[in-house]
Amino acid sequence: MALRTLADYLSLYRRSSGRGFLPPHAHPFLVGRRVDLAQREFQTAVISLDDVVGGSLREQVPLDAIVLPVVKRPDGAFPGRVGVGRVSTVDIRIPSAEVSKYHAYFSCDADGWTLTDASSRNGTWVDGERLMPGRPVALWDGACVQFANESFVHHSAEGLYGYLAELNVSAAV
Repeated sequence: MALRTLADYLSLYRRSSGRGFLPPHAHPFLVGRRVDLAQREFQTAVISLDDVVGGSLREQVPLDAIVLPVVKRPDGAFPGRVGVGRVSTVDIRIPSAEVSKYHAYFSCDADGWTLTDASSRNGTWVDGERLMPGRPVALWDGACVQFANESFVHHSAEGLYGYLAELNVSAAV
C-alpha cells in the first residue's frame, strides 16, 4: 500500500466534494510527520523519556504529514487486531529503530477503538500517558498517540473528514 499524505487526502476530499469521502473511509486514521521509509535499520534502540517528543501535534500538522489508515491487512496475523510495528508483516509499519517489531495494536468493540501496548521496549503513549502493556486504552478524536518517539494524531473517519473540511476552508481564504 502506497503511503498517502495529508495533501493527498485533502485532494480526495476536494474531488469528492466532501460527500463521497466517508463511505469508503469508515476506519480511523493516524496523522503524523513523515517517517523515513527508506530506513532499513532493524536493530532495537532504547530511548529514554527525555527523548520522547513532547508537545501536541494537534497544533500544526504539515500537508506532507503521512496519513496511516488503521486497517487490517488481508493476510495479517492476529484477527481482531490491527498491529503496529517496524517489520513489514504488521498492519501498520513504522520503520523506526525505536519502534518494536510488534509494538502495539488497535482493536475495535461496541464501545469504539482501543490501543494496547504489546510489551514494547520503548513504550506507547496516549496524550502523554504511558500505556501499561496488555491493558487497552479507549481512543478519541484528536488523541495524541505515540509509539516510542513517533507521534501521530488519532482521528476517526468523521474526525479526519472535519479536519479536511477545516483545511479546505483555510486553504481557500
